[in-house]
Amino acid sequence: MLRSFQMEPGWDTKLQRELDKKLEELAEQIANQARANLAAHTITGDLLKSVRAEGPDTFIGTDHWRHFEYGTQRHTIKAKPKKALKFNGTYAKKVNHPGNREYAPMRKALDAVFVSINAGVADGFVSGGDGFISGG
Repeated sequence: MLRSFQMEPGWDTKLQRELDKKLEELAEQIANQARANLAAHTITGDLLKSVRAEGPDTFIGTDHWRHFEYGTQRHTIKAKPKKALKFNGTYAKKVNHPGNREYAPMRKALDAVFVSINAGVADGFVSGGDGFISGG
């Protein structure tokens, strides 16, 4: 037996509106989790304050976010010409930085949110009633 159905007019607009709303909620969840991941490692607060959700996107942005997300190898930092570097009250023309490990606040935030989404999807399929599949 062949069944047919007809979509309501404007269904695609309604669906897009709901998807946009959900993506914005997910972006905010990711931003909140990233802030939580950063909180223990914050000195100046610049990186923590730079995390924001805008629409369906989540941003982190300072000049040093990459170093915090991915870590760095040992490297030399050189002062600009006619300038000096200052660290702990000491001035120098160059500094041998020991590098730092990656903290990955954004990637860990994404993982945490996706794990919760997957758990919700699994619960929806298993529970039947109020989940994604109704018991009808």
